[in-house]
Amino acid sequence: MLSHFLSAVGAPNVCHLLPCLAYGQSSIIHGIVSNSMSSHPCRQIIRPFTAEAFADVRPTEWRPCYRAVLVDAAGTFLLPSEPVSTVYLRYARPYGCQLSNEEVLARFRRAYNLPWPGPLRYVGDARPFWRRIVEHSTGCRVPEVSEAIYQYYARAEAWHVMPGAVEALQKLKSAGVLLAVVSNFDTRLRPLLRDLRVEGLFDAVIVSAEVHAEKPNPVIFDAAVETLSAAAMTRGTVPIAGTNGPSSPLSLSPNPSRSTVAQQDNHHHHHQQQQPYPVPYAYPSYTDFGPLVSGNQRGVEGACAPDFTPLAPEHVVHVGDDRRNDCWGARDAGITAWLWGCDVRSWAEVADRVLLGSQADEYYDDRADAVQAGRG
Repeated sequence: MLSHFLSAVGAPNVCHLLPCLAYGQSSIIHGIVSNSMSSHPCRQIIRPFTAEAFADVRPTEWRPCYRAVLVDAAGTFLLPSEPVSTVYLRYARPYGCQLSNEEVLARFRRAYNLPWPGPLRYVGDARPFWRRIVEHSTGCRVPEVSEAIYQYYARAEAWHVMPGAVEALQKLKSAGVLLAVVSNFDTRLRPLLRDLRVEGLFDAVIVSAEVHAEKPNPVIFDAAVETLSAAAMTRGTVPIAGTNGPSSPLSLSPNPSRSTVAQQDNHHHHHQQQQPYPVPYAYPSYTDFGPLVSGNQRGVEGACAPDFTPLAPEHVVHVGDDRRNDCWGARDAGITAWLWGCDVRSWAEVADRVLLGSQADEYYDDRADAVQAGRG
């Protein structure tokens, strides 16, 4: 009835969002219809949408698109607390470095992109690689400078977690999606995640220095799939299209943040003020494969059953901020890849696209088009 009414008055068809409404996310539909009807002569008959008004609407049985999500570390999940030039000059100036922040930044970018003589940059603690970066960036070849900078970036104070990341990943984990970090990093990464109290959020941490392969080499992605596949066969995952058991929808996030777009140009160079991060260290393992809705409704009709089959690359999506290393590398391994800041712009969007597929794609694409039209 609602769809016929909306068609009659010229409003957009929002029936694909009714399941969200039935689960308490009335703000999405109310906003869409309110905007559409603001200039329509029949607007006075439109009343606020409420979940109670559609209590008898049965949600469409959607299936999540992926059983596992891989996450890049620096620039996607973690951000530096200070610009790299600020840090480098703080330690190099006492030893005579007279360069400006802009000069250090430009030299850092050149140094980071220089060919490395060995097959891998991150071997063990990767001190030789980072020593060369510091020396090229500052012109200072004093060992104490490079070591002090190296130790600084080994501490939690040098990093903070991307806003919204933990909440979105907790949502995915609670839905039965496996999570892993896949990063070109050295042996400092695991202690960093532990000190930032987010290590327990992930089912696996795949570090290039440990698997002896760096993105875009598909070997590092293969290692992630293999590791998570063992977890999938032991604990199970959320089922996806083509597997057994229906799943119910998870509500779209009504106000996805796009504040992180400007942070994505280069994860070595952008700055946000670090905030205290009150996230508990231990995250409980997911055991309740109930419907993907707010609240614990285990046992209700439509609850999804876990999938214990081996994980395949097509069951996995990788999120990263480097087109070559993250996107090309993942796709060479048969894994879907989303470029952070381009394909996805917030962690809430990541969670929604994983769990809702085309429903979320349409929603976020429409929002992006509206933003672009507003700028034009």
